[in-house]
Amino acid sequence: MEDTLISQSPDASMPARNIRRLLVSGPLAGEVIMLLGSSHPSLETREIPQGPLSDEDLQWADAYTGFQLPDGIDRSRIVWVHAMSAGVDTMVPTLRETPRTVLLTRTVGDMGRKIGLYVLTHVLADTHRLADYRWQQANHEWRRLDATCMDGAIATVLGTGAIGARVAEALQNAGFVTCGVNRTGREHPSFSHTAAAADPEAVPRKTTVLVNTLPLTPETKGSIGMTLFGRLQGTLFINVGRGASVVMDELRHALELGHLRRAVLDVLPVEPPSADAWYWEHPQVVLTPHVSAVTDAEEVVHALTSALNDLRAGLEPRDAVDLKRGY
Repeated sequence: MEDTLISQSPDASMPARNIRRLLVSGPLAGEVIMLLGSSHPSLETREIPQGPLSDEDLQWADAYTGFQLPDGIDRSRIVWVHAMSAGVDTMVPTLRETPRTVLLTRTVGDMGRKIGLYVLTHVLADTHRLADYRWQQANHEWRRLDATCMDGAIATVLGTGAIGARVAEALQNAGFVTCGVNRTGREHPSFSHTAAAADPEAVPRKTTVLVNTLPLTPETKGSIGMTLFGRLQGTLFINVGRGASVVMDELRHALELGHLRRAVLDVLPVEPPSADAWYWEHPQVVLTPHVSAVTDAEEVVHALTSALNDLRAGLEPRDAVDLKRGY
């Protein structure tokens, strides 16, 4: 589980220090190139469509940025890949097997704050029972409902990295006591207390809100299911990490048994889900289409610029990814 951004240290002499040519792909490509032109005029850029790289592109570029990793990168000269998103689980396996050292960095930017606000929005809506009031309005019913008290209630966040910490801060500001669960149990200033994932008591039984912010790794895939949910009673579960970290059939079972009172899912194992997926019409599930933190071009350019400046100075980029760990 995620502790903090633990990076793979690039060798100061590695070719990624001398980046001159950057391939840019994806829906933000044009705007990213325009913004880079003013901040890094010496950097040559080329917009390419998503998909396989041409032989000419393979030999031209030192670096690549986009939301998806292009086919053929193992045959290229590329030594630095920058993900336009915070999630890198689709890129790591390929880069881990590339027969040369490739540095991977990612865009975190303002995502932690955005995701924290997304989580807080759904927590407040659930706490104040807005869905129930909407039902009452539709049925012309005027009746006060008891709200959940947030002051002193426990919110548990799986993952204490850059995003998990901002989620915890948002919830603490609303009155929650926050428990952070990470790989080692290392303390973090954004949390009231922390616990190691291997501890069976890591998630308090009285957790009112459970938030997943974990990256997807072999260790976290399918790690959230009834072993965890079965400890809880009437908990609100919010997933802003990765969809494949949750065993979806066990999530449904936890809802049916009352271990969870509601699930807010911004990420799913398959996006978009199939038309017959059970969570489309489940009355206790809220779906949003991966919108808790949408990356914009300025965030990408800021992250690219920061990493590029670090590389040219022989420093470790702040948002470098440890390919062995996967985050």
